[in-house]
Amino acid sequence: MSNNSKTIVLFDGVCNLCTNSVQFIIKYDLRDNIRLVAMQTPLGKKLVKKYLIDIDKNSSIVSIYNEKIQYRSRAVFFILSQLQTSWKILLIFSFLPTIFTDFLYRFIAKNRYRFFGKRKKCLMPSDSINSKFLS
Repeated sequence: MSNNSKTIVLFDGVCNLCTNSVQFIIKYDLRDNIRLVAMQTPLGKKLVKKYLIDIDKNSSIVSIYNEKIQYRSRAVFFILSQLQTSWKILLIFSFLPTIFTDFLYRFIAKNRYRFFGKRKKCLMPSDSINSKFLS
């Protein structure tokens, strides 16, 4: 898979839930399909501007693949579909109407700092996983 055809995942780099999700993605992205970018980084801000992403409405996770942007639950399902994990069973919920899955997503996203906490600094990748991050 070339760099141009990789999925870019924009995430909230100070959110503990998002950071744990990034660790999950790294662990199960066995085909090396995904590249990660924290929204707070210079590149993250550039991508937010380029794709006109409203981070007030979509501030926790966004996927970009071949110029197609997916938000909220659709982004989660798309990312999960690319991973090699038994958690793919959750894709059965992708057949539900987006209004339902996004309702749950928005509830969790809105309360993510309260439920899971917040970091003082953005996630900094170690050398062993640095290739998964765009800069």
